[in-house]
Amino acid sequence: MVFDASARVSVGYDLMHAAGMPLRVMSGPPLSYENAFFHHMNLGAGRSSLANPTRLNEVIFEASSKIDEDDDPWLVVYNDVQGLKIREKLAAACKRPERLSFVK
Repeated sequence: MVFDASARVSVGYDLMHAAGMPLRVMSGPPLSYENAFFHHMNLGAGRSSLANPTRLNEVIFEASSKIDEDDDPWLVVYNDVQGLKIREKLAAACKRPERLSFVK
């Protein structure tokens, strides 16, 4: 069983279905993001970019600066590049890391 929130928009599942793989897409509960704010950083932060220590520090600085602008709780969705300790570095850079929750 695979849980994938992007299944509705992923071409890969259409291709697997066309190849005869037995797939069943189940509808999920209705969600409301009415009270959510989404922040997107227009920075290259892929695996190869983050492998550069200077770039990694820039990304951590930009993210922590944005997070420190308010006192709200934050859910941080990040790419877990092995060995870079992104979660730990971002938490250390923020003034109040107890407000952070992480999803990789």
